[in-house]
Amino acid sequence: MFGAGSGLCLAAGLTLTGRLAVPTRRGALTSVFLALAYAGFAAPFLVTAAADRTSAWVPLAVAGALSGLLTVRLVRPARLGRM
Repeated sequence: MFGAGSGLCLAAGLTLTGRLAVPTRRGALTSVFLALAYAGFAAPFLVTAAADRTSAWVPLAVAGALSGLLTVRLVRPARLGRM
């Protein structure tokens, strides 16, 4: 089930990337998206490895804080229609 969800998210992200990118920059944006997506696929392993060395809540709190910071950072461009 987890593999299906990540596959669907990858397909949806590539579709959105292709739709948002300027045609001359589509290849560059797609490659950046894929690099970040594949790095994100390592997140469960990294969280598990960190949880083995610390308390289980520490890596989850760090991931939550990073997600919150990214959300705050992307609010303004989203409101201005740049996303």
